[in-house]
Amino acid sequence: MAFISNYCGHCRALLLFSLIFLIWHGGTPVAAQSVPSPVQSVSISNITTTNVTLSWVPPNDTDKDTYTYSITVYNGSSPWNLPKNISGTSTQVTGLMPGVFYTFSVFTVTSNGTMSSQNGSISGTTVPSPVQSVSISNIMTTNVTLSWVPPNDINKDTYTYSITVYNGSTSWNGPTNISGTSTQVTGLIPGVYYTFSVFTVTSNGTKSSQAGSTSGTTVPSPVQSVSISNIMTTNVTLSWVPPNDINKDTYTYSITVSNGSSPWNGPKNISGTSTLVTGLIPGVYYTFSVFTVTSNGTMSSQNGSTSGTTGPSLVTTVSIIKQTNNSVTISWTPPQDINQATYMYSINVTNSAGSWNVNSSTNVSSKEVLDLLPGVTYTFCVYTVTSDGTKSSDCSPDSSTTRPTLVKDVTVKSQTTDSVTLSWTTPNDINKGSYYYLITTACGTTTCNVNSTVNANGATVASLLPGLTYQFSVYTVTSDGTNSSAFASTSGTTAPNAPTSVSGNPVNTTALSVNWTPPNDLNKNNYTYTVFWQRNNESLNQSITSNTTIIGGLTAGNQYNVSVISVINNVPSVKAVAYLQTNPEVPGGFKIVTITNSSVNVSWTIPSGGSFSGIEINAVSGTSNLTKQFTGPSSEGILDGLIPGTAYNLILRSFSSYPSGSSGRISRRATTNNIITYSNPIIEKVQLDPNTVTGITCTKVGGGYQLKVAFVCPSGSYSSIKILADGNEKETIPAQNCSQGATVQSLQPATKYIITVETVADSRQVSDFIICYTDNVGVIVGSIFGVLLFLLVVGLIAYFVLRKRRGSKNPFKKERGNMQKINIVRMPSVMKSAFPDYYQRQHADSDFGFAEEYQQLSNVGINQSKLAAELSENRSKNRFTNVLPYDHSRVRLNRIDADETSDYINANYMPGYNSSKEFIASQGPLPNTSADFWRMIWENQVSTIVMLTNCMENGRVKCEHYWPLDYTPCTYGDITVTVTSEMILPDWTVRDFTLKHAKQQGNKHARHFHFTVWPDHGVPENTTTIVEFRNLVREYMDLKRSSGPTVVHCSAGVGRTGTLIALDYLIQKMEKEQRIGIYSFVQKMRQNRPLMVQTESQYVFLNKCMLDLIQNPPDENIYENQIGGDLIYENASVVRDYQKDNL
Repeated sequence: MAFISNYCGHCRALLLFSLIFLIWHGGTPVAAQSVPSPVQSVSISNITTTNVTLSWVPPNDTDKDTYTYSITVYNGSSPWNLPKNISGTSTQVTGLMPGVFYTFSVFTVTSNGTMSSQNGSISGTTVPSPVQSVSISNIMTTNVTLSWVPPNDINKDTYTYSITVYNGSTSWNGPTNISGTSTQVTGLIPGVYYTFSVFTVTSNGTKSSQAGSTSGTTVPSPVQSVSISNIMTTNVTLSWVPPNDINKDTYTYSITVSNGSSPWNGPKNISGTSTLVTGLIPGVYYTFSVFTVTSNGTMSSQNGSTSGTTGPSLVTTVSIIKQTNNSVTISWTPPQDINQATYMYSINVTNSAGSWNVNSSTNVSSKEVLDLLPGVTYTFCVYTVTSDGTKSSDCSPDSSTTRPTLVKDVTVKSQTTDSVTLSWTTPNDINKGSYYYLITTACGTTTCNVNSTVNANGATVASLLPGLTYQFSVYTVTSDGTNSSAFASTSGTTAPNAPTSVSGNPVNTTALSVNWTPPNDLNKNNYTYTVFWQRNNESLNQSITSNTTIIGGLTAGNQYNVSVISVINNVPSVKAVAYLQTNPEVPGGFKIVTITNSSVNVSWTIPSGGSFSGIEINAVSGTSNLTKQFTGPSSEGILDGLIPGTAYNLILRSFSSYPSGSSGRISRRATTNNIITYSNPIIEKVQLDPNTVTGITCTKVGGGYQLKVAFVCPSGSYSSIKILADGNEKETIPAQNCSQGATVQSLQPATKYIITVETVADSRQVSDFIICYTDNVGVIVGSIFGVLLFLLVVGLIAYFVLRKRRGSKNPFKKERGNMQKINIVRMPSVMKSAFPDYYQRQHADSDFGFAEEYQQLSNVGINQSKLAAELSENRSKNRFTNVLPYDHSRVRLNRIDADETSDYINANYMPGYNSSKEFIASQGPLPNTSADFWRMIWENQVSTIVMLTNCMENGRVKCEHYWPLDYTPCTYGDITVTVTSEMILPDWTVRDFTLKHAKQQGNKHARHFHFTVWPDHGVPENTTTIVEFRNLVREYMDLKRSSGPTVVHCSAGVGRTGTLIALDYLIQKMEKEQRIGIYSFVQKMRQNRPLMVQTESQYVFLNKCMLDLIQNPPDENIYENQIGGDLIYENASVVRDYQKDNL
């Protein structure tokens, strides 16, 4: 043999192989069947309790496709064969027992039945049977106990068991190698639903394919922190914290309630963490248990619990049965609870300051609360309290105010005729600020109640009768009407009524009579009267029983407050007042100063003693009566509006006129509401000038020896009209024949006559004139001698006229000492209606009439002193050497440091229509006088400045620029000037200045009106512009009447300045008096400052302005300033002097 094997199967194979080998190599062939090869890779699958599936790989023999297979089974004790002739490579072995270890052998069998000597084999255990009747017990929060019945397998005693746990989402292995039939599963989560599977496991570890299973939920965790709240009489609210279990959101809760004797179930299936437990009994002690319940009804084995007593029932019928000023007694009806005999009561006392509790004893129904404050409102709320201290959830309230303390020291403070005002000391209670007081008194047969205001220490009792005594009782009352338990009282008398119809009259300048009517009171017969007045700042009085008296020792012209009172029982009435006034003293020195055709200028001396408001002048003539009053300390006045040519009795007397109730010390203009007393009168007689005739015309009468004179008769009164030819009276016409005119006879033919028409009224006369020429026909037919004589006369007249005109061009030239002196004459003003005719006459022959008028003004005022201006210290302050202010009217500044010349400025006060010092005419400031100019503005309270020049004209300096160039303040001496606004217009500029003095308080304001189109020595191009400018200035002056004078200046302060001042005066006079007096006003201005209205052209311009204002043609307001011609009378000498000083 080539191979030896210890394994018998292999031996046979090797032997067979050897035989074949021998045969193949030359042996003799023998017929034989070989043994098939065994199967390979036997495996077992699909193991169940009673069968398995075997599989194998067939041998790789040539005839393998013809092979079948045979199975032998061995259970460890006896083998047996399964069915043979298995043609496939797998088969199911059945009829096995569960849990038994088997060995399976697979033999290869040829088609002729030869079986392989060897087999493929495998061993395996059948699946054991599952356990039965699995149950769960001892369920806890984290563990349970499982029990089961083991299978009835042959090897069951060798079995162990393993557990798997499934929570619905994941599974895991629990305990293993369990030898018994029960086990405890731990590590669970409270309140979770689990499925537990029990598997049977054989001794070699084969597990049953099926399991015995059961399901259950672990006990949920108990709730925590159970609390009780909202304790009411029959219900409470329980709250708890839920367990922190994974399924806590699915839990519900169940409540059990125990009252100490028997428990019962309360609310169930509670999904939240609180619940209301109802159906309880008031005032009972309860224990409440809360159980956790899972969604499948598993209840926690433990509970959260708490205990509490339900609120007792409220008391009823709480009432206040007694009040004092420091206590309140409360009563109530106890509740009908089962435990009410054990109840006590807590009274909560509350006021505005706080609250506190007062406890009663057990089983009572009233309590006195002590130590309260008087007059305070308290709220008392009664709580029921159980024996363990549980208080009712609410209380039964009631409120009450302790009685307030009494007032003290009730006194009568004042009385009226129908009331008495009481005062008292209020109690020092904490709420005294809210107290009011009730006053009771007898009102006739009834009782009158009067409530005072809150927090009062007094009150007025009204509806009483005058002069009676009353008893008053005062109660303290709180804001809610609680009275004090008692009252304080006093008595008082009402005031009597005052006397009525108090009146009186001046007895003389120092005494007044006073009388009155007694009041109509019940007790008037018991009244006395006291009269009060004041004298020399001393209050005087006298008591009397009658109703009339005289008071003396008074001051003339003063008003006195005289008061009379009724008195009874030292209670006075109110004062009955009368304002009475003594007569003023008589003025003296009554003089008539000047007389015009419609006015009289009079003077007087003011009364020497006492007070007076002014002077009254009454002009009486037949039925005509005109009165004018002059207020203040004036010593002269003009009575205007009189009838021309009328004789009047002028009655002058002082008067005191004061509003009723004034001090009587301040002069006032009389009004219809004033008290007026008069002094004794002084009477003077006066005859007014008559009016002049107007519209004079003369007509030549043939032959040359007569002139027919006609005119318009004057208005007013007059006795006759006289006609004069060259000053010789020719005719006298009675007033009633005035309209017939007159024929002047005995004249010379071809002769010039000045025909004067004179209006005569008693001793007064006025006149107007016209130049007329007689007819020359008689001379021509006369002799040659007559002709020659006439020519000689004409030549002489022409010579003198020419000489007169030429001489008038230099009226101030001293070299013309032989020039005939021109007399200053007074010219009457012209009626507005007659002015156009007057103007045409004067305007004829190249303004010859105006030239004559102006010539007569040349010497007015020139002889007045100018000492201050001529002082060497002041010469540098004068812009021109021949325009110097007169001493009597110059503006005097306040002196600086006792420097006597520091009061000088080249300026004069000038008259206006409303005042003798309405204007200041000033030269344009120099560099060294600008500070003086602003001193003048400050010291004279000036609010209006009018400038009529430009600073530079024709290349010459006319005026210093004395105000700031822009809005930057500039200081001139002690005065700082600021431009606050500037409005530049084509013909003028308006500026506003603010002035501040370095040494004085406050600011002042001035407006600067700067006319920029007026040529020096000339006149504006038309009258319209300057009149509009004047109206603008006048409107502002009227707004500032309380301020000082208006300053007007040009360069020298005479020409343009005088023209504007005159224009303002003339317009006002024409508007108010219907008269125009240009000559007389220029004459008046020249009495205050030289050269006012400097040139003839300016004088003519004034006349033109007035004519244009009267005629007011729409397109004709231009007056050309014609330079040249014989009748333009410039002040040549003055002009030359101006030019020397850079005029």
